[in-house]
Amino acid sequence: MTKTRDLADLGGGFIQPGSGAVQRTVESKLQDMVSVKDFGAVGDGVTDDTAAIQAAIEYVYHNKQGADSEGYAPVLFPNGDYKITDSIKVFMKLTLMGMSRDTKISQYGSVPAVISTKYDGTTYTDTLNATSSDVASKILHVTNLQINDLFFESKVAITGNAPSGAAYRATVQINGAIGLRMYGCRVTNSFVNNNGFTIENSWRAIVEDCYANGVGKGTLANSGGGYGFEIGGQVNAATFKSCQAVGWDVCYYLGGSQSTTFLECEAANSRLGWRLSADSIKIYGGYSENTGTIVCFGPEGGAAGTSAVNCSVDGLLCGFCDGAPGGPEAVIEFSRCFGGYVRNLRILRSSDYTDVGKTIFKLSGSPADSMSGTVVEVNTNTANPFDLSSVGLNGGNLIVDVNATGTNKTGAALYTRYSSYDGKPATTGPEIGYFTPTFSPSGITLSAPQRIRYVKEHSLVNLSGAFQISSNSNSSGTLNINNLPFSSIDLGNGQSSAVLQAAFEPPIAGLVGGWFRINTQNTNDMFLWGTATNGSRVDMGNIPAGTTVYITGHYLTGE
Repeated sequence: MTKTRDLADLGGGFIQPGSGAVQRTVESKLQDMVSVKDFGAVGDGVTDDTAAIQAAIEYVYHNKQGADSEGYAPVLFPNGDYKITDSIKVFMKLTLMGMSRDTKISQYGSVPAVISTKYDGTTYTDTLNATSSDVASKILHVTNLQINDLFFESKVAITGNAPSGAAYRATVQINGAIGLRMYGCRVTNSFVNNNGFTIENSWRAIVEDCYANGVGKGTLANSGGGYGFEIGGQVNAATFKSCQAVGWDVCYYLGGSQSTTFLECEAANSRLGWRLSADSIKIYGGYSENTGTIVCFGPEGGAAGTSAVNCSVDGLLCGFCDGAPGGPEAVIEFSRCFGGYVRNLRILRSSDYTDVGKTIFKLSGSPADSMSGTVVEVNTNTANPFDLSSVGLNGGNLIVDVNATGTNKTGAALYTRYSSYDGKPATTGPEIGYFTPTFSPSGITLSAPQRIRYVKEHSLVNLSGAFQISSNSNSSGTLNINNLPFSSIDLGNGQSSAVLQAAFEPPIAGLVGGWFRINTQNTNDMFLWGTATNGSRVDMGNIPAGTTVYITGHYLTGE
């Protein structure tokens, strides 16, 4: 039996049970962290706790109680069900913390449960209409926001517009949160055309172990189910790890973001898993189940819209990816895809795709706009053969590596430039070597020795290594490496054929990283560009002496 004591019995002190505990004043103990219950929140699912929650947030803003040395201040939500009727307004250096994943916030108003705002101590200004140009006026006011272990449920449909004019459309709607961190959060929203999470203009976001539940509103024939995770423009250098989206029209919708990575994420019971209308999106590992089309590179059906550029899928496990009559037509759809790859794709079952005339791959749109420079490797243990010839895979720059018993190998060869069958390569092994980069304009010397390793296999050239700048007499302009070991492929449409990342040591002030771009003409040149903190491109002609540049990635060649 647990013994309880009245505060009057503590004699002005508090001692935590356990060996080594020391006495503290009760006041000191109670001031460790601000709780929403300190300001009158009840958490019984009946009382409207909106004002109490916002009051706790405002108190933390003004007093920084419980803040760390950098000013990050937490607001605690003890276990309970907190009813709200207006949006919780969040801003910079604020951490919302649930006591556990059973800590629930139920939104009974027709607005998001959480929105990002600029707060000046008296007035809230929502940032939901922020763009990449609004750094000083809005985006810097939502930096380093954290939300952990909270469960948000929309009890009514989200409708209308924010005061800024932006449309309300998600249970958690964040715009402009540089350095956003979300861990262990859940969203449930069963209403048509509502999203779970919407994140825009939020560079270097990390979203981990978060779950979006659409309550089955997304089906193979239903396009009104909203997005589990809408990842909008300028969500750059973001990472989504071990996230799950179930029951949506599209589980993960990416429109205009750059260099976003998915690690071991799941898409299930939805019409479409990932739609990639963005640049340099990488899906590593993960799982998809009972989803129509699992990944669509570009706008569906070859429609006009933003292309998928340098996007990749590697190691995705497709389990029970069965279609239905009238539903999506493929496991992977290529629509306006430039310079990406799909490899190590494993399909556990695809019987219905064969039975109802569906295919593993679908090419939608003209060949020039569908799979230029794309690499595809397939592994499947399905008992039913699939016919690559019926998919109409584009030749030219496409590589297909098929490893499946019963596959129509003749058809595959007709539609691919290079191919291998049942693990037996049709061409010789990879070509491996090194090169020392040279530059234009001149004026740059390197510390010796400096070599970049390349591995060429078919049309794919992988690069890895580093070089250190010894001296640089240039004060501005672009920086070209002009002696790539193999010329790049001409993709057309102004698209690069490379997925090449750069990192700098020591870090360069004002930059968060960099990348290499290979020109669209057949060339041995590639530009080095930096990425500024606001997401813009920076020329690197004046790269400082002493900087080591690390390079990793791949590009496509016609040689």
